[in-house]
Amino acid sequence: DCAVLDFEGGATAAIGPFFWVCDQNLGPGTWSYVEGMDYVPAKTVLHSLVTIASKNGALLLNFSPKANGTIPQEQQDIARTVGRWLKSFGECVYNTRPWASYGEGPSHAAHGVKECTAQDIRFTRNKDNTVLYAIFCGWPGNGASVTISSLKRSQINLSTLGKVELLGEKPGTAVSLTWKQTDTGPNITLPVGQPFAADAYPV
Repeated sequence: DCAVLDFEGGATAAIGPFFWVCDQNLGPGTWSYVEGMDYVPAKTVLHSLVTIASKNGALLLNFSPKANGTIPQEQQDIARTVGRWLKSFGECVYNTRPWASYGEGPSHAAHGVKECTAQDIRFTRNKDNTVLYAIFCGWPGNGASVTISSLKRSQINLSTLGKVELLGEKPGTAVSLTWKQTDTGPNITLPVGQPFAADAYPV
């Protein structure tokens, strides 16, 4: 009486009521190694991982070794790029749970992996429900003023919100952000200078 819902190269359109898994290959159209094969960009893999986690899922990434058992360098590079991001910002993915909404923005990853835009935000929360992560899938702009419409007054009470921070590139560090609550959602001001380069920015 137990099962895990599994999608091959796909995903749920919304937050799944139960934990689920997405199987995804690194080479579009093939699960095994093919000479001269193309690869999914690391940024696309990362954005898919964040989106899947925000929908109560997990990404099962397929690697395609050569006949001699070695992993092609291109595949290693993708894994290391995603791994470096997780080393810095993994707290917004590991051991998290979905929030009331999986995200907002123009991109939807209901069918396979998809790279998102800087206007896309994905939400996760910690197990204790004391920290909400809003993961921007790109840098919205130096000094940009961003309103998160999913957190408007009619949907959530932020009167006890202690602080808003941008997670730092070094684990355990953060950059304090100024914000104010409006009827349409909290308005957050990002740093005037981009503090570091990343494929996604958790707040």
